[in-house]
Amino acid sequence: MVNPRMQGQPDYYLFVIDTDKYAGNFEREMCAYITGQIGECEVGKENAKLARQEIPDVVARLDELIDSVPDENGCHRPVSIFPTPGWFNNGMGGHFRDGQEEKALAHYKQETKKYYEKAPESYAENLREKVRVEGQQKIDEANALTVVQKYPAYMSIAIYFHSIPDRDLIDVIKQRARDIAAQGVGLRLFESQVRIDGFRFLEQYTTYKELNL
Repeated sequence: MVNPRMQGQPDYYLFVIDTDKYAGNFEREMCAYITGQIGECEVGKENAKLARQEIPDVVARLDELIDSVPDENGCHRPVSIFPTPGWFNNGMGGHFRDGQEEKALAHYKQETKKYYEKAPESYAENLREKVRVEGQQKIDEANALTVVQKYPAYMSIAIYFHSIPDRDLIDVIKQRARDIAAQGVGLRLFESQVRIDGFRFLEQYTTYKELNL
């Protein structure tokens, strides 16, 4: 049963797993294998079943600690993708470490050119020239850039807790994360190995400020 939040207490505790790949391809499957928990979307059911078979006592304890939060579509899930410190996204699908700005800019220009040169093929014949001209403008704008635009790199997963788990539970979570990352994780038949770069435990607070209108 979820304990009511007291004033000054965090909304959630987040157990964060930092990886080397975009987490949107595997966050639900990884969480399910680690904790036995799935969201309303039911992605990761098979992995959750494995967890409940392999570590039933641990899953029973986690059932009492893990929370589900709504995503942008209102679907409640126990996990979400989360920004990874020290990394950024260049806006064209490339993830780079801080300090790799020149490499990221070159990649941005290359991918922009590739995307917009191919774009006309998806349109009817009578629209292709217009699309080609607009695409060339985008390519020219990209080539004129001297500084790469930086966006958050969502290469981490965050599992939501309403109470702090005991150390033995954290140890199990870490080990199962390492196991599934080494085996390969993601959509069935599209699993890939993931490198885990670290673990973090965070408190999340929501604050509101009233404005005078």
